[in-house]
Amino acid sequence: MIHGTHAGRSSHAPQNGMTPELLAAAQLILAGIGSTLPFPALTTLPFQFPSLQHLDERLRETLQRAEEVDGLSSKTTAAYRASYRQFRRYLRETNRDHLFLGGQAQSQVRVLEDWIAWLRARGASYTTVNTYWRSLHAPFARIAREDGLLVPTSFVQTPKPGRTLPRFLTRNALSDVFRFVRNYQWGGGPFERARNTALLATMALAGCRLGETLRLQVEDVDVESSTPTIHIKHGKGRNGGKPRVICMPPALVAAMTTYLDMRRDKGLATDRVFVSVQGDQPIAVVTVRRLCRVITEKTGIKIAPHLLRHTCATLMRQEGVTDRLSMEQLGHSSLAVLQKYSHVAPGERSAAIARISVDLGDEE
Repeated sequence: MIHGTHAGRSSHAPQNGMTPELLAAAQLILAGIGSTLPFPALTTLPFQFPSLQHLDERLRETLQRAEEVDGLSSKTTAAYRASYRQFRRYLRETNRDHLFLGGQAQSQVRVLEDWIAWLRARGASYTTVNTYWRSLHAPFARIAREDGLLVPTSFVQTPKPGRTLPRFLTRNALSDVFRFVRNYQWGGGPFERARNTALLATMALAGCRLGETLRLQVEDVDVESSTPTIHIKHGKGRNGGKPRVICMPPALVAAMTTYLDMRRDKGLATDRVFVSVQGDQPIAVVTVRRLCRVITEKTGIKIAPHLLRHTCATLMRQEGVTDRLSMEQLGHSSLAVLQKYSHVAPGERSAAIARISVDLGDEE
């Protein structure tokens, strides 16, 4: 998986902002060419640490600085820590920490490749491996930038993510999901039914991310004005995330109104919109995961929070919502990202093509 050995042939761009001269020098090192040959002076040091404990401390410092300086969210840095823990576990179980920490680029590349194989052997999906890899590279790249080190992950091709199907729900499948939620005998009775319906509708019809949904406060939801809206104070991104205002479709307004009326009758003190059926506290991610698991098991329709967001993007495109408006609704910063979320449903293309009508003239 080593790439970039021959300059100009690699399609994988360096990920750490290295200059062409420095990259060329690193490529020569990886190719095993002796240091006696003339090549640009290497101005950086190997990625080398005395022990895992030293790397642990350096990672902790750089993640703290990333939160303070770059404004990375705690959720992002938590993902980095989780990936590092997996890598650290691999190093300890295979007794290869000394190989990775020794600073030899070729050994580090081999260790990283074997880590990928180690993850796959334990049943990790292509998408999971890709996520772990990117979450390991990011803090390593920052450490290297701050300390003037080479980034070992830059010399291994990033594992390709898999494509887990389905990536969105069709209209019929989404209707089946809501039909199930409205008719299932939830332990929390009518209140839990109304909450689950509004919760899913917030992600599927408004395109809210899971974190945005769980952070919603009652004051953020306006169902009484002529233009019902949801105010996202902190979206995805650095420095607190990008705020936006979401327009609510009628179905979501109806579901949210029913739920908020029932929620108001409980006289709760917490300001979060979505609350537990027992006690005065907001729900957590585990509650949403449990809900999705029940729906998937009972209906056979795979459902997940981000899948619902993809569904919203697809529904907006099908309804003729312009790309610019969809980007504002979903909080996307580029058209390229939006296009990854909007999908073509089965039969949609053939139905669209069938609407093309051209008079070819009658045969005489």
